[in-house]
Amino acid sequence: MVWAISRAALWLLLLALTAGPLAALDPQRRFTDLALDQWTAADGLPQNAVLALGQDRHGYLWVGTQAGVARFDGVRFERFDRRRTGGIDTAAPESHFRDSAGRVWFGTRNGALRLYGDAIHRHAAAGTPQPVQAIAEWPAGRLLFGTPTGLLAKAPDGALLPAALPGFDITALLAADEGLWVGTPGRLLRLDDHRQRSIELPGQPSPRIQHLLAEGRSLWIGTPTGLWRMEGEAAPQKLADTPGLAGQPISELCADAGGSLWVATPQRLFRRPPGGGFEPIADRDFVRNAWISACFEDREGHLWLGSHTEGLFRLWDGLITRITERDGLSEPFVWSLERAPDRAVLIGSNRGLFRWQADRVERLVAPEALPDPAVYELARVGPAAVWVGTRGGLRAWQDGRLQRPAGAEALEGLQINTIVEDHGSVWVGSSGGLFRAQAGGPLAAVASAELDGTLARVRALLPLDPDSVLVGTESGLRRLDGEVLSKPVWARLLRERMVTSFLPLDDGRLLVAGLDAGIVVVASDRAVLLEPGLQLPEASLWAMRRIGDWIYVSSTEGLFRLPLAALPDPRTAAPAENLLAEWVVSMDGRSQSGQRARCCNGGARSRMLLVDDQLWLPSISGVLKIDPEAASRTRVEPLVRIEAVQQGELRHFADAGEFVLRGEHRDLRIDYTALYFRNPAALRFEYRLEGFDRDWIDAGVRRSAFYTNLPPGDFRFRVRVLNGRGAPIEAESPMPIRVLPHWHERGDVRLLLGLLALGLVAAGVLLALRAQRRQTLRLQALVAERTAQLQRVNTRLQQANESLAIESQTDPLTGLPNRRALFRQMPELLARHPEGVVLALIDLDHFKRVNDHFGHATGDVVLREFAGFLRRTIRDGDLVGRWGGEEFLVVFAGLSVAQTPARLSRLLEDGNALVLEIEGQRLQPGFSVGWTCHPLGRTATSDWAHALELADAALYDAKHRGRATWSGLVAGPAAAQLALEPNCGTKIETLVAEGRLAWVRPRRSAQTR
Repeated sequence: MVWAISRAALWLLLLALTAGPLAALDPQRRFTDLALDQWTAADGLPQNAVLALGQDRHGYLWVGTQAGVARFDGVRFERFDRRRTGGIDTAAPESHFRDSAGRVWFGTRNGALRLYGDAIHRHAAAGTPQPVQAIAEWPAGRLLFGTPTGLLAKAPDGALLPAALPGFDITALLAADEGLWVGTPGRLLRLDDHRQRSIELPGQPSPRIQHLLAEGRSLWIGTPTGLWRMEGEAAPQKLADTPGLAGQPISELCADAGGSLWVATPQRLFRRPPGGGFEPIADRDFVRNAWISACFEDREGHLWLGSHTEGLFRLWDGLITRITERDGLSEPFVWSLERAPDRAVLIGSNRGLFRWQADRVERLVAPEALPDPAVYELARVGPAAVWVGTRGGLRAWQDGRLQRPAGAEALEGLQINTIVEDHGSVWVGSSGGLFRAQAGGPLAAVASAELDGTLARVRALLPLDPDSVLVGTESGLRRLDGEVLSKPVWARLLRERMVTSFLPLDDGRLLVAGLDAGIVVVASDRAVLLEPGLQLPEASLWAMRRIGDWIYVSSTEGLFRLPLAALPDPRTAAPAENLLAEWVVSMDGRSQSGQRARCCNGGARSRMLLVDDQLWLPSISGVLKIDPEAASRTRVEPLVRIEAVQQGELRHFADAGEFVLRGEHRDLRIDYTALYFRNPAALRFEYRLEGFDRDWIDAGVRRSAFYTNLPPGDFRFRVRVLNGRGAPIEAESPMPIRVLPHWHERGDVRLLLGLLALGLVAAGVLLALRAQRRQTLRLQALVAERTAQLQRVNTRLQQANESLAIESQTDPLTGLPNRRALFRQMPELLARHPEGVVLALIDLDHFKRVNDHFGHATGDVVLREFAGFLRRTIRDGDLVGRWGGEEFLVVFAGLSVAQTPARLSRLLEDGNALVLEIEGQRLQPGFSVGWTCHPLGRTATSDWAHALELADAALYDAKHRGRATWSGLVAGPAAAQLALEPNCGTKIETLVAEGRLAWVRPRRSAQTR
């Protein structure tokens, strides 16, 4: 058959098909250095068998599974089942394709599905529907569908009509090189505008061609009996020289924009970089028997893999490369890093000392040769020596030999936390005090009498001159001048916290970091505190380093950076502002890069190292190498989109145009999103309803806007996204919304009502005049007197009712709102704060002992004083009341989950200052706190009383763990499945085990010591 195709149309098609993503996987990266994410049915997929993938022009990822199709925006999966699609069966797609218009097509057993925007449309042949086994576009704009009975084409009315090759079982299609490749059982057909060519694949039984992929002049052919390759016009050759791949059924074939070829069998995934051979991906690096059945590269350069058994995977270039067991690092738990005299990199691990050189790791010192196996600290001393600090003593490594420095016997059994050489002296901070070696002399203890208790645990040092040094300990900061130890005035900001790191800046400012302390910026004996939750994203910090215009900070949760230009200067009166800190990598993927990593180890000095413009960090899974330039690299912009308006049960999609709001209820929910898969959790949204909102509303990570009681009028809803420090990106098309007036709000009705009111007034005046003429002066006086009497009675009755209402809702002992008042005020408070509140139950510890020992009168004094303390402590907008007995309820409004631990810790600290004088004795009442958030998961806002059961369970946990502390219950990873019910407090352990709830307790990282 001769196909009439214009060469211009073919070129348009080729341009559309070859237009790659804006980024690509680096083919030089090891598979283990690629970032890997996974989603399963527990994350919202309809089912774990992913059979088809595609991304439409809007940026949505469409996922076809055995149980149906879902649309993914990076945060939530929206299922398109029969109810959502109007009865269309979306289960078990067999093929997938994206056309030049940006629409995604899935082939199913009953025809083809067109997926685009907010809808799915089905296209099928007349009569008995045919399974669509392959889809292609050839020529440009003409969609072809391979079925068991031939090639079908989409007609203008959407029906699939016979186009060519009647009777052929067409199992694969590929438009390439100005022609169309057609796969059938045992035979490959080539169609172009002049001829039809047939190429046979030898073998018995005839291999069924299921996958076709063009790579330059090569055509790759996937069959159930193996992989074939055809070069130009030569005959296809079966691949037979790759173990694990030769002769195996091919479940998927795809190529990424970086030039790598990906081949999957039910047992294993293979990668072939440009110019290389096939590399099998080991089970330990991926999953065993992954059975990849779909492969797709999105516009951001991510490679998406659909597994027949394990759900959905994503591969992408992260910021991290690792040094692990593969490189010879037999102990992956790394504590310390330092440059060797020969410019190699020394790696201190939990079991001995290693050296990185020439891209390989070798062991230098076995753990048995050290006083303790863990190499906790490393430091260059002199031109040729490296001092090795362990958790049990100090050694020196020089010229291939290990020896104990002079005087180091005094450090045997001590943990070495920091070693600093400066002004001819070597300072050593340990768990047992501060030591110094002067001018090559032996180590000797310094200020041992003053540095006692927790002050003796020295964690950080900063020499200022030959005889002065700042000493960071586990109990705050001190300054040592000779033998005189003092506490700088600004050190009070560290609140006796563990000081972990110093970073002097060129302009005279000094940064001091600590555990659970934030960062103190010091200059000219003045200081400014950068607080967690305000200027900093994390409280417990390990190490700092300046790289270019950024300050990189490692913490218990990962690595973030601060813009140097935005750091405050204590020498000016300007207060510290929001620094817009950026996560680089984090354990939970909050970073701008979106990469998760278990980072970072801390507690000593050698926790950051810059090697060849890469930042090296120790972790429990090897050495992490991060390219700071990559962290600043421009990324693909999110595609911001308004999805739909919801009014009650009515859902109006944005593609349908203007939404007209009718009816009595004017409550709306507007859903929006941003299509950005690198790290959607880092996006922050702002929205505005023009004509109603005066300014942009900060929605945070929330992807819905809520409006109630809108007035009549014409409005436009706009939304924009903030991605890091770049300019906001706004949705292209605002959503027009028209609110129709009620009948009584219409202009003509209001005019008529006004005229009617004037008429009634005029009639009333006339009637009053007539009545006035008929009334006598005596009757008027009598009416006036009785009216006055009635008014006095009503006034007294109203005053009595108001007094009674106040008394019935106020606790007579403490003056706080009682339980009845709290129940009355909570709905109003929750309505003002739809984002949720924090519920905290506070119980006085050992209050029964106070009553038993001092009497109930004294107990009443304690309750009144403690109530006054709570009233003074809470902020405007918070709610406090007496819940019963010695138990109080505090409702914190506008407080996030991340800020709550710090807020409750400050409350406990402030409570320590509450001391009462009782019968000549000082009484310090202690208390415990249990807290939770509301609402959680799918729990209704009105069910806040159920959440109190969680707070009560958390209070019991705090009491059980020793009192005078706090415990919290928050949403777990599976919180979307959580709906609180009565007596949920008896099911805490089950809800935590299922991931619906999670405990939050005061803790210190296991890596701090």
